[in-house]
Amino acid sequence: MGCGMMSGYREAGKTSEEPMEQTREPQNVRPGRGGRTSFVLTDDDWTILALLTDPAHLNALPMKVVQRCLHLYKAGYLYTDRQGWVVLSLHGRRELARWQRTR
Repeated sequence: MGCGMMSGYREAGKTSEEPMEQTREPQNVRPGRGGRTSFVLTDDDWTILALLTDPAHLNALPMKVVQRCLHLYKAGYLYTDRQGWVVLSLHGRRELARWQRTR
């Protein structure tokens, strides 16, 4: 009885998954990238990074700048401390210096 229940369970699972597999759309994901897109800095991002060479508090920044800071943080260009001060990371400082040399 146990084997019959297991085989019936597998078949039920198999038939219920088949329609789902057919309705899924193909994903446009490049292999090895984990589905992430590359991060491209805009001129506004460089301006924000230039302003943050000195620590600034999140409360003192406009909301649009704070929202962009989240993306810059995720990309590794800056970090925040527990009190809410935003500071350029070493990576952010190096990239900003490199960008400023090319200007």
